[in-house]
Amino acid sequence: MAVNAAPATTLVSFGFRDLIGILLWDAGFAFEVIADHQKADWRARKEPKKHSQEFIREGLWSTSQHPNYFGEMTLWTGTWIIANHALNKTVIYPSWMGLASGISPVFLRLLLTKVSGVPLQEVANDKKFGGKKDYEEYKRNTPVVIPKLFS
Repeated sequence: MAVNAAPATTLVSFGFRDLIGILLWDAGFAFEVIADHQKADWRARKEPKKHSQEFIREGLWSTSQHPNYFGEMTLWTGTWIIANHALNKTVIYPSWMGLASGISPVFLRLLLTKVSGVPLQEVANDKKFGGKKDYEEYKRNTPVVIPKLFS
């Protein structure tokens, strides 16, 4: 029994906005996975002393202090674009639901940049590396979340 099935006449056809949302989701997911992989690889090389960097500043980490958070925010924005399109175009949901679904990526961004992610990491990093020339330079010249893709 299909209790939650919507009639075919109420479904939204796949459109350009959906494609943009999917591409954003894919890009965000890839960015996050690559950043996490680079950090794991960096840590694995640190133990056997294959490098002497105290903190990671290579790969995506050279373009952003928190590239994994950027990826997370990007993929949730892609999800919102897809949901917004579907919620705004169907007759079974009130029109305000599409906009209300935008709370998710906004809330995530606020959480990561103002409450849990970045602030907690910055306190820990400042305590560990604060005053060291290369860290202070990295912090001053590298964007916190949104990557600097071009010099």
